[in-house]
Amino acid sequence: MAAFVLVAGARLGDTWRLVTMDTGHWPMFSQPRELARILLDAAT
Repeated sequence: MAAFVLVAGARLGDTWRLVTMDTGHWPMFSQPRELARILLDAAT
């Protein structure tokens, strides 16, 4: 439970961005290009 509170609290900051994808549990298999674009955007 403590880990959840830590992550939930961190999401309140302005450094986190929530991205949703229309995919199942393994987006690296179902939408690899979209996932790569999202990760690249987050890294830059």
